[in-house]
Amino acid sequence: MMTSAQIEKEYRGTMLRVGAVMLLFLLLFNSLNSVLYFMRDFLSLFLNEKSEEIVSRLLYSAVYMFSFLFPAGFFYLITKKKSAEPIYFDVKLGRFFPLLLVACIAANFTAAYLNGYMVEIFNYYEVFPYQEQLGENYQLVLSLLSSAIIPAFCEEVLFRGVILTNLLPYGKSIAILGSASLFALMHQNVAQLFYTFVAGIVIGLVYVYTRSIWGAVLIHFFNNLLGLIEVLLYERLDVEIASRANTIIEAVLFLAGIVSAVVLLLRADKRKNDFSSSGFGRSFEADDDYAKAPLEGRRAAKLFFAPTVIVFVCLVGIDMLGKLSLAIGSLL
Repeated sequence: MMTSAQIEKEYRGTMLRVGAVMLLFLLLFNSLNSVLYFMRDFLSLFLNEKSEEIVSRLLYSAVYMFSFLFPAGFFYLITKKKSAEPIYFDVKLGRFFPLLLVACIAANFTAAYLNGYMVEIFNYYEVFPYQEQLGENYQLVLSLLSSAIIPAFCEEVLFRGVILTNLLPYGKSIAILGSASLFALMHQNVAQLFYTFVAGIVIGLVYVYTRSIWGAVLIHFFNNLLGLIEVLLYERLDVEIASRANTIIEAVLFLAGIVSAVVLLLRADKRKNDFSSSGFGRSFEADDDYAKAPLEGRRAAKLFFAPTVIVFVCLVGIDMLGKLSLAIGSLL
């Protein structure tokens, strides 16, 4: 049994490594994308416009994967085997997971809706417009790969699989809220800060309760996919028709989410963690509140900000504040 001093020392070490991983991600993602930006001009000398776009998007997808998966592996390289927590790769979603999926996507969409209203105040998207193009079928396939499939897997492996899992021994709350905070900051986009934080909490809860990375990946994928569908509607339909179709989709999703949430809450009263049962009929009873080395909430929150984490937060914060200042300046 570890003493409180030993637990705090171990936790500080974990947070130092988590911060180092986030700084490595920041370095890789920004530097490799800068290289890719200049490579596009080089590619345009040898390829036509369509081929250059395809090659560039595929290279971006490769850079994206590497920027997330290499830091994830790096965490385990700098962590002692006996103290490293493995990612939950088991497939055990259960028969009630579809309801959980719908409820979570509806919750994320609600947060995104509120986020949109907040962003409008600062005129953010007028200065930094969303630039996804889905006019051609090949662009749709490329966007599906680079904006839905790859981010869903890579981001979940790093933030839920590595960070949340290795914070879980110190308490469920700090693991979920801490990983969600870093997840939101990782996007380096003040316009998505609230929405991605809420999404991080929702997906984190699913990961903790199901003890499976695949549930988190599926929720993340469908969440991003619905965003692409919205863009697709406006790209290929009349604006008025697209707006109506999008409103119908959102309304149906919201109502389905409420119904799903009610059903899940009723089921939870009868059988805790029912959706953690595997598809093979075995029950995996995850003790959700169990922590190997529990820390008091305020103490855990204070120690969360290790030097490496502080540097990461400052770098991302400066970048986001700079963009926000430009957006606000456009209103003056």
